[in-house]
Amino acid sequence: MVSFLSSSISVVFADLDDDGKMDMMMGDNVKATGKPVKFRVQLSGKVITDTPYTVNVIKNGNPYKTFQTSGKVPTVEFTDTPVLIGRTYYRLEVTGPSTPYPEVPGSMALTGNMVGLSNPLYFNFDPNF
Repeated sequence: MVSFLSSSISVVFADLDDDGKMDMMMGDNVKATGKPVKFRVQLSGKVITDTPYTVNVIKNGNPYKTFQTSGKVPTVEFTDTPVLIGRTYYRLEVTGPSTPYPEVPGSMALTGNMVGLSNPLYFNFDPNF
């Protein structure tokens, strides 16, 4: 789930086996393999194409990486290796130009430049792993 704070939508995916196909998305929980995972963050919906968005990646509750992106479909990709033993999670916060969210009139005044917050992608959170 993403908390939508404007009409832009942020989606987080991960490619677990480097085959170019995204194998998991926000909220999913998988067993870590000890191999690198490729993550993709994609903004869609109504975006402002000529102004950058900032994507802050949070790993295990701590700032991990920050990216700038813009364009018709702003996208960010990064690679990291979740721990094999123990738990790892990634979530994101997206800031940038707000766009009207018709379902919540006046939301732009309340949210400022916060565009979205994602649910995490989880690794090793199932006790059966």
